Amino acid sequence: MTTNAAEIYALLESGKGPQLHWFADDVSVLDLATVFTGMANRDGGIILIGIAPCSGQILGVRDSEYLTDIIFQAAILVDPTLVLPIPQVQDVDEKEIISVTVPPGLPHAFNLEGRYLVRE
Repeated sequence: MTTNAAEIYALLESGKGPQLHWFADDVSVLDLATVFTGMANRDGGIILIGIAPCSGQILGVRDSEYLTDIIFQAAILVDPTLVLPIPQVQDVDEKEIISVTVPPGLPHAFNLEGRYLVRE
């Protein structure tokens, strides 16, 4: 789990990959569920919410409680239901972002709407 601004910036600088993805705060339940499924079927990973999709700029989130609900709705869409640690709301440069960890080594093959996805 990331805990400080320096770690967040280091993640953003490394770029999106199999174990890292980010979204702006208008992310859909289905988009989150898709990334959750792929990460759960591979080595886990981290999803950051409140980040500009292309530039990686920290935008922040407007409503962390609403987004936490969206995160759990997405986890429920995954079959079997994906059990996640509680998302962490973090302050970075006076903006809130949300960090979600998909644990590595989960014991199931996960699917979303009958599709088995994996991150590459």
